[in-house]
Amino acid sequence: MSNIYTKLFLQQSNKNEIRNLFILAGFVWLIFFMAIFLVEKKPSINDQAKIEFLTITNLTSSQAVVVYKTTEKTKSYVQYGQDISVLNSIAEDKMLKLNDSESYYHYVELIGLKPKTKYYFIIKVGDRFVGKSEDVPFELTTPENYLPDKTSPLVLRLVENKDPSANMPVLLEIKGFYSLSGITKDDGTLVIPLGLMFDENNLARKVPTGKESFVLKLLSDKGKVLAEGSLSSLLSFSGELDISQNYRFPEVLSEKKPLIIQQERQNNGSNYRFYLTYPKDNTVISELNPLIRGLGFPGNDVLVQIQGKKNIVYKLKVDEQGDWWVDLREPLDIGSYTLLVTAYDDQGKKYTAERSFTITKQGESVLAEATESADTVSPTPTVTPTVGTQPASSPTPTVIAGQPTAEPTAKAPVSGFNLNLVLFAVSFSLIFSGLLYFFKNS
Repeated sequence: MSNIYTKLFLQQSNKNEIRNLFILAGFVWLIFFMAIFLVEKKPSINDQAKIEFLTITNLTSSQAVVVYKTTEKTKSYVQYGQDISVLNSIAEDKMLKLNDSESYYHYVELIGLKPKTKYYFIIKVGDRFVGKSEDVPFELTTPENYLPDKTSPLVLRLVENKDPSANMPVLLEIKGFYSLSGITKDDGTLVIPLGLMFDENNLARKVPTGKESFVLKLLSDKGKVLAEGSLSSLLSFSGELDISQNYRFPEVLSEKKPLIIQQERQNNGSNYRFYLTYPKDNTVISELNPLIRGLGFPGNDVLVQIQGKKNIVYKLKVDEQGDWWVDLREPLDIGSYTLLVTAYDDQGKKYTAERSFTITKQGESVLAEATESADTVSPTPTVTPTVGTQPASSPTPTVIAGQPTAEPTAKAPVSGFNLNLVLFAVSFSLIFSGLLYFFKNS
């Protein structure tokens, strides 16, 4: 036993071997623990308690827009990636860049996506990351790569008391489709491309028929529904919408010409190419569904706007005899209204007419009720011609794919455990120990 003890611990060469062994072991463990501490830690993902509303819009094979509302005004950005454990791309909130202030609603564009690929993302809200649930990120899947149709975009102009409503995020929800969105320009113009639309259930490419219902929402601090109704009516409209109002776009149905208009045509004829026949100015009407009618340029469009408690917009086609009419499907509320009618002739000259009328309960006194006689044709029509061509639709906007700059200018945090780094540390330790052994025995 004493010989073994002496051989192991008293001989100088063996003591050197033991010392080197301990040095090597310490070095290996040092590298291992350094690797552990250098691994970037997964950020803590809380549930979506701070997210009041979230939707994916403008989805294509290469991009998507995440629109969401936080429960408080804050700065925010989105961190995303293909690997659930490595979310290393960052996209900034466009509203923060435009308005340079914190907000409730956020508009974040994810770019550089791949077709038919699932992406995961988390949202930085204040000092925390928010996901679908505890430690589970949100997700989206891109569709196949399709070329967009040559479909004219939806072009509107949003104003408030006739002043442009600039930098206003707007959401267009169409039943059965992924939502669309846009932000108004400095002059209040809103352009929403319609070339690519997808089924919200299976990502199949889908073309709307026009009969779908829609809701157009303003994503301001309070948020509100600006317009709703039939999609075909909205797509045929080009004009101004006052964001302080609410608009209704009913479906324009093809129907037989009302008998009273047929009788007027037979009995009176007409020498006027544009005229608002009924209602008369300052008329008090005891009918909740009054017939609105007039004369126009055959084959051309007439825009009818009823402004009041209900703001209703119709775009009609003048028939071959020059007649147009609106047979209201939805009853008006009792109150005062302004009727605006706009038409264009074959040369693009603009004509407008305006009337005021009041809806009362049935049985109340009716003042200035129309007689439906020849006086609907004989007076000089109230027409305001404006020389100019009818505005052409705007071209489909070009998506500018720029590198987003987010609040953290340093390297984005990466979620997950970096196994590659650990394997590198272990491999390096083994190689180093092998080299020591080689040089010792050489």
